[in-house]
Amino acid sequence: MNDLPEPISREDMLLHNIAVGTPDVEDMEPISREEIYLKYIAMNGLNSGTIQIDKGGTGATTAEGARENLDIFKIYILYENQQGTDGTITLNDNVENYEYIEIFYSGDNNILTSSKVPISSYSQGVALVTSNYYTPTVTTHLKCIYLNISANIITFNALTAGFMYFKNNELPTVNNENVMKVYRVIGYKY
Repeated sequence: MNDLPEPISREDMLLHNIAVGTPDVEDMEPISREEIYLKYIAMNGLNSGTIQIDKGGTGATTAEGARENLDIFKIYILYENQQGTDGTITLNDNVENYEYIEIFYSGDNNILTSSKVPISSYSQGVALVTSNYYTPTVTTHLKCIYLNISANIITFNALTAGFMYFKNNELPTVNNENVMKVYRVIGYKY
């Protein structure tokens, strides 16, 4: 860049600053439409095709790349059922296409909760657990089930379903019945 001519006009100065990356371009006050455009190019790095994060951009040329650089996930609804289900669930897409999935579920008490599962470390399933405490009867309820996840299918594993009730000064009540329902599954990816 040493062989650049000495700038003789304001436009030349802006172009010179673009070429050498002189930071004082921010201090220049454009007085024509051409200077405004040249300053915009110099300030935002449009000549490189991307705007760097430190200059207010994303450092990417695609929306997916921008979300990844800024660590912002996009949410996709893979399954939704307002009544909930305790049967086989067919998702709209394969879970392998996502960084995380989040499963929204409830026990028979209709208290909705969720479990977020990183796809890179899951082992084809997830355990769903709910617990709650009831004051009038001094009872704690613990409910659980294991869901098998394969590609775009989620199935309830009846052999791992159950619930327990712990009541003050009594032995726990145990049952292997499933009382869990899934209402929604969301996928997260860049």
